[in-house]
Amino acid sequence: MIHSRGGIAVAAHPYDKLRRGVKDLCWQVGFDAIEINGHCLIGNSQAERIAKEKKKPLIGGSDAHALSGIGTIATESEAGSVDELLKNIKEGKCGYVAKKNKMAHAVSIIRDRMAKSYNGARKL
Repeated sequence: MIHSRGGIAVAAHPYDKLRRGVKDLCWQVGFDAIEINGHCLIGNSQAERIAKEKKKPLIGGSDAHALSGIGTIATESEAGSVDELLKNIKEGKCGYVAKKNKMAHAVSIIRDRMAKSYNGARKL
């Protein structure tokens, strides 16, 4: 359905253990690219390793659930239009850029989760 409307299908954080990603199904369904996710600490390295083995493009997506996650990872491609960007992703002329190193990113996610738990407990 996505392809029939001119879009590309991206497997969002397929190996994320917390959100039950599609795992190896992403290689059977016909996704055009695999997402490396800014909110996923567990699973990105596996997605990256297997995507390289299978020669599938990697894109970056923040998937921010907290302020600290916005813009942590982005897709990079030289394109002058949306159509050109979609074509570049399908052809693997793209990549991802991480704005934080892994340790700083992990600390900010843990801090956000602790703040969310604290705020939830305060409402009780």
